[in-house]
Amino acid sequence: MTCDCRCCGALSEDQCEWVLRTCGADGASQHDFRWPLTEGATVECPDWDDDDQRTCGGGLHGLPWGIGDGDLLDWDLTARWLVVEVDIGAGCVGSAGKCRFRRGIVRHVGDRYSATSYIVGAGPRPEGSAQLPRGLERLAALRILATTWLALVVL
Repeated sequence: MTCDCRCCGALSEDQCEWVLRTCGADGASQHDFRWPLTEGATVECPDWDDDDQRTCGGGLHGLPWGIGDGDLLDWDLTARWLVVEVDIGAGCVGSAGKCRFRRGIVRHVGDRYSATSYIVGAGPRPEGSAQLPRGLERLAALRILATTWLALVVL
C-alpha cells in the first residue's frame, strides 16, 4: 500500500509524512476514538480499510503537511493540535481534502501555532523525508492568520 494524496493535488507518495489533525482537549474525536496526547505514542486505527473510495471512517484522518480542507479541523480554543508521523508503508490514502492512514507516531501535541510551526520547520523532519511541498508557504500564512485571530479573540 502506498500513499495517494490526491486530496492535495500537489503532494506525492514520498511527501505524506507529517499529518496535522485536531481533537478535543481530552483527545476525543469522532466515532468514540481517543487520540493519545503523549508525544512519541504510537496510534493505530482499529478498523483500517484501504478502500480509496471511502471518505469517512476506516482510518485515522488528518491533513498531510497541514494542507487540505481546514473545515475538518477543530478551531475551538481548547482543541489539541497534533502532528503525526505517518507510517505510509502501513497504509495511507487520500480522500476528500484529507488523508486517511492506518498508523502513526504522535510527534507533537499543542495548539494551532505550535503544531503548524512544527510542520513548517521548528521541529525535526522524518529522516530521509522529501522536500517540503511548494504549498507549504500557505501553511506559514495560516500560522500568521491563526496568531492574529487569537490575538483578536483575546482582546
